[in-house]
Amino acid sequence: MTWHRGDGYPHAARSFGIQAMRRANDRAWAVAAILAAATCWGTIGTSYVLILDRIAIDGITVVTIRACAAVAVIWLWATLRDRSALRLPREQLRTFVLFGSLSVTVNYVALIYTFEATSVAVGTMLLFVAPAFVTLGAARFFGERITRQKTVALTLTFGGVALVVRAYDLTHLDLSLAGLGLGLLAAMSYASYSLFAKSLLGQHSPASVVSYNLLIGAIGLIAIKLLLSPTEWPALRDVLLVAGYTGLVTTLIPLTLYTIGLRRLPSSEASIL
Repeated sequence: MTWHRGDGYPHAARSFGIQAMRRANDRAWAVAAILAAATCWGTIGTSYVLILDRIAIDGITVVTIRACAAVAVIWLWATLRDRSALRLPREQLRTFVLFGSLSVTVNYVALIYTFEATSVAVGTMLLFVAPAFVTLGAARFFGERITRQKTVALTLTFGGVALVVRAYDLTHLDLSLAGLGLGLLAAMSYASYSLFAKSLLGQHSPASVVSYNLLIGAIGLIAIKLLLSPTEWPALRDVLLVAGYTGLVTTLIPLTLYTIGLRRLPSSEASIL
């Protein structure tokens, strides 16, 4: 059979092919963004150790500076380039308060105390339980299927982390009950970002989600900092150093990339990546 210029099928086929290519391209960019974010987040533990070893500073101050620096940059950018990102409906405020409090305030505090109660290796291993929580939550709230591929990927991910931190060497691990509890709390609060953000991205831009998540989380951290050690701050040069690396490299850049990727991928898949 010969198709003529006026026939609709070839045109529809071409349109379908173009749409499929666009979806594949969007997916590729989303995966690349999330992998880049994971690379940045992978330096959190090492950067904390180096900062605490070389600067007279406590963990709560580190995470407070980290969040505040990220807030300052994203809000300055939004004010200058996209003020619509800062408009938040009043009825959404309660959701964002819970979102920021869990995924920033609770997560940052729990993680830094996990590192102190155990070690960076153990804290990192426990944090990578988070994709399992995301997968279960996504199945419950978003109807995402728990497939065999996801189960295998989760197993390989956790197994790979366990090998990297030498979990097989029990003499190398420093794990207490308190450390285990803090680590699991860090993992659950870390997982909450993927679940909340995935839901909110249906109504808000990535810039809005990141801006208000960090702002509310930073407010919580400031409150904790003022309660625990209000007068203990490092020198300005050290503050700028901590702010520059932790605020940008381990917070704002990866969080923005991850949120952009999360918009295109299922939350369970994004968390596993």
